[in-house]
Amino acid sequence: MNRRQIIFVIILTAVVAISLSVLIVTTINDVNDLIEQECFDKLEDTTQFLAKEIKRAADADRTILTAMATIISGMENPDNEKLCEVLNTYRFDTSYISYTELLFPDNTMLGADDSVRDVSDSLSFTKEAAAGAYISNLMQSASEADEMVIRHAVPVVRNGRTTYILYGVIRHSDLSEKYKTDIYEGQAYVLIEDGDTGDFLLDTWHKTLGNIEAFNDRKLEPGYSRNTYMSELKAGKGGRLAFTSKSTGKVLFLRYDPTGVNNWNIMVMVPQAVAMRESETVSRRLYCMAAIIGTVMLLYMLALRGAFSVLIGRYESLAMKTKLREFKIETHMKDSMRIFKARVLLPFPAYLWM
Repeated sequence: MNRRQIIFVIILTAVVAISLSVLIVTTINDVNDLIEQECFDKLEDTTQFLAKEIKRAADADRTILTAMATIISGMENPDNEKLCEVLNTYRFDTSYISYTELLFPDNTMLGADDSVRDVSDSLSFTKEAAAGAYISNLMQSASEADEMVIRHAVPVVRNGRTTYILYGVIRHSDLSEKYKTDIYEGQAYVLIEDGDTGDFLLDTWHKTLGNIEAFNDRKLEPGYSRNTYMSELKAGKGGRLAFTSKSTGKVLFLRYDPTGVNNWNIMVMVPQAVAMRESETVSRRLYCMAAIIGTVMLLYMLALRGAFSVLIGRYESLAMKTKLREFKIETHMKDSMRIFKARVLLPFPAYLWM
């Protein structure tokens, strides 16, 4: 093997090593992207399941409240005692509703405990009757100054005329207490966001409610845009987000989907490490494989370099010996010619051998 062939083999080996390294890195990145997509797919399944649960609970509450309103509408001039019996008929142990109350045309509110209070400052019977059945966003309680509530309103209609407004009231404090989920072994956080205002109706992570605008100063991972998730939340579309938490410094995966109730969106947030925990084994094996292949290639290159060094040394030694032998032969031939001339040719006249 000559020098040119040796150089060719070295270059070819280097090209193969570099190509293999690029292939390994590309494969790892592709697998990580695939694993991340699978994590978001699982997160999407989770948010959509929770969204359906919220919609199911709202529909169940609407069914119960409608039944109560039907009973009240069938009563002829009921007194408060009779009305309170209806308000206390149904238990909401499996619901998020904290209590029920009844709004009268004179803007007084009857509680299930037979208490009556004027709520003219916060509610108008005329406007409530015109609104029909609805679920409110988070608003100030009419009975508790320091409590925020969500009202599920159902009109009581008798002979085509609205006579009362029945409310199923959800205290925010009760909602935070009742809403429990063990998804991701309790390491995920659930938020409910009002797409119209950006206000949070539920936040199982922070102690106080905030607004989606607070996410604006979060560092987003590459490929995500603030304008995209803000517009999707307002439009009631599902989407995903990955950003760095300000409090923990860790990357969080977030998935949001519409609940089907008002313009509410449910958001499930989970640390990246938790979401990708099931895939850690795959990632670890890939990196171990890359390390092993890299080590083998390095040892191979070192061994190849040593072998080539030996070959080059032998080649140079052989070349030196060859040159030395050629030099000796040339010198011997010159000496022989000189002796031949001196002993054989010189005794004759010059014109005979020239």
